[in-house]
Amino acid sequence: PFGEVAPQAPAAVEAAPQGPAAGEAAPQAGAGQAAPSLLDFSLLVENKSPWLLRLGALVRIAQGLDGEAAGQDKSRRLLWIVASDFRSVRAMEQARGVRGWNKAKDCSLKRLVERGAGYDWLRPEDRGVISLIERGQSWWGTSAMTLSLDACCESLEGLDNVYLDLSSGDTVPVRLKRGRLGLRLSGKAQNCRLTVDGGFDLKGEDLERQPVSYVYAHREGIVWYFKPTARERQIAGIVGSGLDFPRSELAKVFALTRQDASIPLRADIEAEFVEADPSPVLQLEQEAGGGFAAQVGVRPFARPRTPFFPTASGLAEPLAAAVPGAQAQSGDAGPGKESDAGKGGSPEAGLPVPLRTRRDFEAEEAALQALAEACPALGENLEEGRWASQEAGDVLELLEELRDCGLKSSVEWPRGQAVRIAGSLRTQNVKLSVAKAGAGRDWFALSGEARIDEERVVTLKALLQALQGSRFVNLGGGEYLALTEELRRKLAGMKAMMAEKGRGAMQFSGLAAGAMEKMAAGMELEVDQHFEASLERMHKAFEAEPALPSRLRAELRDYQREGYVWMQRLAIWGVGACLADDMGLGKTVQTIAVMLNQAVSGPCLVVAPTTVCANWEIELSRFAPTLEARRLGQAGRAETVQGLGPNEVLIVGYGLLANVAEELAKVKWAVAVFDEAQALKNPLTKRARAARDIKAEFRVALTGTPIENRIDDLWSIFAVINPGLLGGYETFRKRFGQASPGSTQSRTLRQLTRPFLLRRLKSAVLDELPSRTEQNIVIEPTDDEKAFYELLRREAMESLERAEPSQKRFLILLWLTKLRRACCHPSLASEELSHAGEAVKGMGSKIERLLEVLEELVAGGHKVLVFSQFTSFLALVQEALAQAGTPFLYLDGQTPEKARRERVDAFQNGACDVFLLSLKAGGTGINLTAADYVVHLDPWWNPAVEDQASDRAHRLGQKRPVTIYRFVTAGSVEEKIIAMHQEKRELAADFLEGTGTSVTSLTDEELLALLQ
Repeated sequence: PFGEVAPQAPAAVEAAPQGPAAGEAAPQAGAGQAAPSLLDFSLLVENKSPWLLRLGALVRIAQGLDGEAAGQDKSRRLLWIVASDFRSVRAMEQARGVRGWNKAKDCSLKRLVERGAGYDWLRPEDRGVISLIERGQSWWGTSAMTLSLDACCESLEGLDNVYLDLSSGDTVPVRLKRGRLGLRLSGKAQNCRLTVDGGFDLKGEDLERQPVSYVYAHREGIVWYFKPTARERQIAGIVGSGLDFPRSELAKVFALTRQDASIPLRADIEAEFVEADPSPVLQLEQEAGGGFAAQVGVRPFARPRTPFFPTASGLAEPLAAAVPGAQAQSGDAGPGKESDAGKGGSPEAGLPVPLRTRRDFEAEEAALQALAEACPALGENLEEGRWASQEAGDVLELLEELRDCGLKSSVEWPRGQAVRIAGSLRTQNVKLSVAKAGAGRDWFALSGEARIDEERVVTLKALLQALQGSRFVNLGGGEYLALTEELRRKLAGMKAMMAEKGRGAMQFSGLAAGAMEKMAAGMELEVDQHFEASLERMHKAFEAEPALPSRLRAELRDYQREGYVWMQRLAIWGVGACLADDMGLGKTVQTIAVMLNQAVSGPCLVVAPTTVCANWEIELSRFAPTLEARRLGQAGRAETVQGLGPNEVLIVGYGLLANVAEELAKVKWAVAVFDEAQALKNPLTKRARAARDIKAEFRVALTGTPIENRIDDLWSIFAVINPGLLGGYETFRKRFGQASPGSTQSRTLRQLTRPFLLRRLKSAVLDELPSRTEQNIVIEPTDDEKAFYELLRREAMESLERAEPSQKRFLILLWLTKLRRACCHPSLASEELSHAGEAVKGMGSKIERLLEVLEELVAGGHKVLVFSQFTSFLALVQEALAQAGTPFLYLDGQTPEKARRERVDAFQNGACDVFLLSLKAGGTGINLTAADYVVHLDPWWNPAVEDQASDRAHRLGQKRPVTIYRFVTAGSVEEKIIAMHQEKRELAADFLEGTGTSVTSLTDEELLALLQ
């Protein structure tokens, strides 16, 4: 009555020289007094000789499948002892001595629960069992820890440290395995008898009193456990000690073995033998949630109303009753055709003929494998004999592939409606209409229809609403419309561009006119005069060939001239631009060229980080002396803003932007420039809202990293330069926030933004720029540093185990910062430890290695930039350099602007060879081409931020090859950050090149993995 759920190799019985009791050999399975059993397994479990079982155990141990893994040296182990009545489980602890395992001692369940976390010798599997221990009541009323076999039998399955207390008092090693209910059929002439194997005579009323308990039996070293379902309990109660019936009713008995009953049936009855059919059968159905699923298996008898089994699983020699008139199945049942599967036989149809077959599991697996390889739609979604998908399109793709692959298979539709394909739709079948939406000139309404056949049409709105990413559109009632792949892409792109306005009207921004025109290519398109005018403005702007302004005092390179022409065309069109050139390609001078043209109609505004404002003053005076630059100070702000006129440029730091937002919003600027525009990446900040309120004829964002952390950054920038193009923030996040590389959403986003975004890489436009080499230098910490780091890491994990779920992300980030500081120098983290003891003394491995590197580089005539994100660490580096007598310059966020400029000039003019800089303050807005080596002392989450810092040296004006070193502490979180860089670059690589990630874009699971 108990058979394995799936065929597997015979379990090995442990043959250790010593069992739980010292000096006593553990009895072999089945030896001595047999355990009391409700069931007889002799008909279902193949008998194995003791030598075969023991030899199998040796093989499994040698392969690392059983016992202790090779090379594993455990001083203690836990044994689980199952009571002879199968009700409870107790624990024993055993220590390893010189001569092997010592005598096992009782181990308190309470001690395991309360102290088990500190037992390093416990295996993960044992900890899983410990978690199931419960607090109960002892007979005298006090609380006690208990472990019932019902609670942990599934967790004990597969463990090699389980023993059984026999009623004789002996203890034997056992394995736990799940069994299932089985029936036995016997008969002669016209009479048959059905019994539960082994006299499994459980009454229905007894089963109802214990609805959740398991049934157990021990035989040949295996404790089988079985939890009958309500239906199986009913079957056992009905069959009882036996059920006699006439042979004419065999079909009803054989029906018990079908998929919907799934009762193993073994028979001692004469039957006709037929060859088994191994070809795959898919039983498809639509689930309640709208998805689709298929059980993949076989019908060995290849006839309706015969048993269905999962592939290579179930009975090896099944029985069936062949009713006259029921022929073998041939070909595909096909969509829309209901199979006979699931219908019981009818005694009126004639006397059933018993059939027997012998299944070839290997042939079944090979047939399914061949079909999965020939049909990608099957193989990609097939897992453990079950195919599933939430998309009806996948079902239709599957049916097409099964039909065309040339391999034998069957498809059955036992439940639900059949899927019907209404027809196929091509691009030329769609008719579109575009007209101005309301009084505003910036939005257009889109409508249209698609003709399915001569009698039916579907509206464009209904088509877009039903579009779910598949090329099959659900028309309702089990009917689907097939789209060509080209049309699917076009409609998906249109859907991503749409915004629903009043009464559900579909509208798009006039800024997307070019993208809409491209998507509508091949369709019948009808437009009004307003849309034609919008397209004409765009085409005229891009046909213009603007010359460089005569007042520009600079010789532009070819790619810079192209950048100027592109921006000037957008200015003519009246839309904003995002110049996203790689760092160091001269975005400033390209923008100044455009400002010279536009400034004749009004004042210009430049918003930049405070550390970069001075650079704008210098560049304007150098390249456009006819433009008068002014810095907005603390006093007289309103007067300064109100007094501006043509050919004047106001320079404002981001720190002041929110404070002067009201004054700036009152001016109609000719040009508004937002330098290092990634500073606006958070749309909820005051500075981002202030930037969106600025009115300008031409707005331009300058940034080397338009997608610094996540795709949302792009929305915030475009909301400033081209509001409305990407829709509302929440709508954008819903449509594009989870866009994967190569997806329709990603392609649509590129189409929408491509006219307004220009990016060139140094490697593509600067042949004369010297080479750039990057190298990770692994720092091996001392033993003290390793111990210190591990202590900190363990305290972090313990803290997280005690933390409330709502606090975990905050704590993870907090501990990650401590670990990263500890990688720089232990003293930077020691004050935050509760019981770390004295911090590691000395200079630290990183600083010692840095001094070695600097000594070698300076001696070789090189100049070096040294970056760290921790100013406290840079303070330690300064002390070490001073002790070593190495001259250096220093710059961080607290350095005054005048001093900052003086130190940069001093380094460029050769005052010293080493420049220490904080990553945030020194990573943008300065030119340090005198250096040809860059050292990053600690890796940052976002490699693009490191690249910006490195490009202080690797930029225009650099004549020597640049080498970049990253110091990485071995065995630490820093190694994981470096490994994470490449994985996370795909976030924006599908949209831009050279961008990366930040800690804010990481999930809690990814952050926790850095600590582990």
